[in-house]
Amino acid sequence: MAATSLEDRALLQFDRLLKEGELLWTENSPRRIEGEPFDFEFRVSASLQSKPQDREQSKSTSSHAFPDSDGDWTLGNINHTHKLILNKFCVMRPQFVLPTLEFQPQKDPLNAHDFQAGWDVLTQLPPHSYMMIFNCGIDAGSSVGHKHLQIIPQAQPHPKNFLQLLKKDEAAGYHTVPSCPFRHAAYALRDLDQTTTTISGPNLEKIYSQFAHTLDMKPEQAHNVILTHEYLLLIPRTKAWIQVGEEASSKISANAAAMMGLVYSWSEEQFRSYLEFGPMRALGEMGVKV
Repeated sequence: MAATSLEDRALLQFDRLLKEGELLWTENSPRRIEGEPFDFEFRVSASLQSKPQDREQSKSTSSHAFPDSDGDWTLGNINHTHKLILNKFCVMRPQFVLPTLEFQPQKDPLNAHDFQAGWDVLTQLPPHSYMMIFNCGIDAGSSVGHKHLQIIPQAQPHPKNFLQLLKKDEAAGYHTVPSCPFRHAAYALRDLDQTTTTISGPNLEKIYSQFAHTLDMKPEQAHNVILTHEYLLLIPRTKAWIQVGEEASSKISANAAAMMGLVYSWSEEQFRSYLEFGPMRALGEMGVKV
């Protein structure tokens, strides 16, 4: 897939920041682990060890998590509501962060402005290559309390990837992965093409709200949102961490991408802990069990 102007610019700025030692990234290879009903793609990167983890995530307006995001870090404002910047702690090249310009708590649900900003960035990048993710709350895998979306590369193409296995549940009216151990709901955006409705922030927010009701989500329940060119996906959560052993390195976690089988680990020890516990078993416990 040919690079777009946004992707070209991002890669140039990414490489400059990497050369200057400002951005943390080391090349890594995918590790495919077979699972049922879907497979996993693990990537191990020490850059994640330096990533700050805010366990408080205060609502204070002084808790601005992205103060130093000018120069090569920034790729510009989006719709006067968000700012597109490069992620400092990368597993893939490149990764983007899309925080709100004005402080909003990360545990607040997405609104139409958030969806519009995320969709506008996605449509400037190669189709089928990137996805928008949102970790709503600490128990959904968020690391900072300032509301932000992330735009990251999708897993390498494979017939047993989560997105490839989504099937329409005619009775429920939405898509799911059959036999998945946790609750989720996906909307196929192609269905909008068959109506007069356009893909827009307000319409995506409407689907999101309907799914939250369909999945019996409680107010302020932690959850993940994934948006691609093809699907809008909602996954309610119960927790983001599981302690497998006594050592800190044996703690495993999952954000939105991990719930789809794309797992970033910060060490070989954490990777082994994931395999020891069982990746699909872990997702079942961190999501809402079916």
